[in-house]
Amino acid sequence: MTEFSTLTYQSDATHDITYICGQSSLGGFLTAVDGEGVCAILLGDDCAQLLRELQAAFPGDRIGSDDGSGPCHSVAVAVASLIEQPAEPFVYPTSVRGGDFEQMLYAALRQTSRARR
Repeated sequence: MTEFSTLTYQSDATHDITYICGQSSLGGFLTAVDGEGVCAILLGDDCAQLLRELQAAFPGDRIGSDDGSGPCHSVAVAVASLIEQPAEPFVYPTSVRGGDFEQMLYAALRQTSRARR
């Protein structure tokens, strides 16, 4: 019998995440940043629902809203611009969490997007 195991990433560290909701021509979105960069961009028109999804994705992390004057605001403006003009580069750093496989996958995706430019 073949056995399969699931790769999961669990961190003992607690992160501070700041989020802000915004609007674009495609609808609403939530942008979240932590100490390393953008850690989530969620699409949907219900900010409360997007916040619940963010909390589910990052259990145990401290999550707080940006009042519009913090670092998340400028990232949200860039995300809205990216939605409107997807060919433009996104210059903000990303915060990718995960195991070795996820890190390798994200590195390959970053190389692919750079090669297309």
